[in-house]
Amino acid sequence: DHFQLHFLGVFEVVMFGLAKQLFIERGGRKSWKERRPCRWPILSKALKAGCFSYVDYAFAEMFLENISNVDERTAAFLCHLSRSSREGHLCIKIEENKITPSPREMWFSENVEEGEINELRTLAENLSKGVSALPEQLLTDVKKEASTFPITPICRYGSLYYFQKNWVLESLFLDHFKRLLTSKPSLDINLEKAQQQIASLQGMNQLNQQQASAIQQALTHSFSVITGGPGTGKTYTAGHLIKLFWESLDEKQKEKCVIAIAAPTGKAASNLQRSLQRATADIEDYPPLQAKTLHSLLGIRRSTPLLDKPPPKLVADLILVDECSMIDVGIMAQLFASVKKGARLVLLGDPHQLPPVEAGSLFSDAVTVLKQNDDYSVHVTDLKTCLRVELQEMIDFATTINQGLASQALELLNQKKETSALKRLSFDLEKENWRALQDRLLSHAQTLFPSPRVVSNHPEEILEAYNQFRLLSPLRKGPFGVDEMNQRLFHKMVQKVRREEWFVSPIMVTSNDYKMELFNGEVGVLLRRRSHDLQIKEGDYAIFPANQGNSIRTIPAILLPKYEYAYCLSVHKSQGSEFDRVLLLLPEGSEVFGREVLYTAVTRARKKLEVWGPEDVLSQTLSKTSSRTSGITGRFCCKNEKLTTDTHR
Repeated sequence: DHFQLHFLGVFEVVMFGLAKQLFIERGGRKSWKERRPCRWPILSKALKAGCFSYVDYAFAEMFLENISNVDERTAAFLCHLSRSSREGHLCIKIEENKITPSPREMWFSENVEEGEINELRTLAENLSKGVSALPEQLLTDVKKEASTFPITPICRYGSLYYFQKNWVLESLFLDHFKRLLTSKPSLDINLEKAQQQIASLQGMNQLNQQQASAIQQALTHSFSVITGGPGTGKTYTAGHLIKLFWESLDEKQKEKCVIAIAAPTGKAASNLQRSLQRATADIEDYPPLQAKTLHSLLGIRRSTPLLDKPPPKLVADLILVDECSMIDVGIMAQLFASVKKGARLVLLGDPHQLPPVEAGSLFSDAVTVLKQNDDYSVHVTDLKTCLRVELQEMIDFATTINQGLASQALELLNQKKETSALKRLSFDLEKENWRALQDRLLSHAQTLFPSPRVVSNHPEEILEAYNQFRLLSPLRKGPFGVDEMNQRLFHKMVQKVRREEWFVSPIMVTSNDYKMELFNGEVGVLLRRRSHDLQIKEGDYAIFPANQGNSIRTIPAILLPKYEYAYCLSVHKSQGSEFDRVLLLLPEGSEVFGREVLYTAVTRARKKLEVWGPEDVLSQTLSKTSSRTSGITGRFCCKNEKLTTDTHR
């Protein structure tokens, strides 16, 4: 079956704990020093030093177990491919004098002993020789066998090396990306009427030139992209697009036309629905919009293999998707493959934000490809004008971050102006132990949250009060990670409330509940009486913003899906939200996310941003980028390429 993946890969069947168990079992349940003679002494040292994980090493062992005389450089290549894939890269690129992503940047850690650095450096510099010694049963050269569905775990395309799953998903995406770019919409709308309305809206200053151009391109083509930072009016533009599209249809077309709107997470879908409903509220005979998560729109469930069968085509004639920078390669490939012939697909997003949690950064890749090709650059419109004056200082700072101007960004952050929207907290980790520093940060954050006591009888006011400020961290674990900060803030806050008093805690839903219309990532507040055991009791309830109108949703606490406290959010989870004031923590370890983590956090703040982090971490974060390696640009430009997924069409 051409739709069945012949190789699942360790990422589908081996998690960290299981990989470690498998690794120990293969070694006879003995410690490192007692294990059988090691085939790869340098890699073993690298594993102990934390350069790789058990997953990477177990992967190499599994595929090279029955092959004799294996060059350690070949095992090193497999470990590097495994780690790169886990960190979101679709492939690695090996050229004569350069390997991307760089082994030096990935492998070396502070735990590597001085005497081992040269050994590791030599091994990293000779990965290309390890590739040339790969057993043929592990590798398919897809350029030579373009008409054959690859059944080996590794695929080679020129200088690019993929796991088979990533190769197939990237190919599926590219196939339908090209199809949409070269096809025409089948639903003929009254373009002349739409153009007159666009001109009228411009004349009334309701649309600027960039927004008008974005709408024009989306109405004209089967595929279009609208990009822009916060405050540039992406969803505002999308609302006018839907309105003009609908009003340009005749009555018969309206009877059959289907419009779908979606986003990667429930929170983003809910935000999109509220924004678009405001824009389309005055349209006569317009069907109510119901935003969905992409998983819901595409019919994807956790138990559904991504490629076990061709995805069904969506019936929608216009599909609009927001927050596209958050979409990974698997979901993006399915989305593009699901668009029926003649439909219009419009993507919205900010390509400078953090890439998805899972593999790939296809939205950013697609934007790059379109801008670099004169024939297709018309398909992408960049909204550059910030329409909210209060955001301008933040936008200027974000622009400096994007340009990688570390010294200028630090200068802006370190300025002492009282009126500045930017401030760097001067708490010094070197002068205090981490617990004392954590206490100082928590005490500062406490003053920025509203009182935990219920001081208003109006739910809207409570929600608004808890939407003014948020603590952000790129890390989940550790003393300055999301989990620790949330637990300590909750206990500090609850101590301010007497027994049997009502108190408020911000919460975030962590799983989808379609019956309750609560989705992963949605933020609300939990109201309850303080009891001796702090457990949920009858009468406790939560409030969330409504999906429709200006009211709120009140839900009994015992009916809530899984949730966690939300005093502190991960920067990833904060995407799609905005707060008047943000305190960003950048502890050691944040630098691996690159400047995108700082940009994403900055663009969550509407009025004021405070940043805490050691000087070296800030500098390293600003100097790095979390861009991911893929073959999108090179393969898109290769006009003679025969893609391997024709049967998905």
